[in-house]
Amino acid sequence: MSRLVATTAIAAMLVSVPRLAQAGPADEPGSARPSKSTVLLGSLYASTVVLQGLDVHSTLSAINVGGVEANPMVSPVTSHPVAFVAMKSAVTATTLLAAHRVAGHNKAAAIAMLVGINSAYALVVAHNYHVAAGR
Repeated sequence: MSRLVATTAIAAMLVSVPRLAQAGPADEPGSARPSKSTVLLGSLYASTVVLQGLDVHSTLSAINVGGVEANPMVSPVTSHPVAFVAMKSAVTATTLLAAHRVAGHNKAAAIAMLVGINSAYALVVAHNYHVAAGR
């Protein structure tokens, strides 16, 4: 069941990524090609969605084998997978919208923000799968 919920969440979130990536601030007037920073932002938006989906799956997998959610603000929601997916979807949307707003003023700051967030979530996901594997 948790795999279906996580897959559905990832698919739903990925639908919004192309629109967000294309809706960025103008790169260069008269240029038909997006800048490298715009392409990088699009990739970071997509990886944010994927990592959030993997966080849902890895968290539910770890809980299924006796793991415990360490974040006290999230732990009450993890016992209700649909509510957990809804919350993670809202967190993802908020993160992407914040990064998009920052990119309108400073693309380098938006890139740094998403790299930091994605790096932290990659560590969380790796830890969760480690717990889920029983190691």
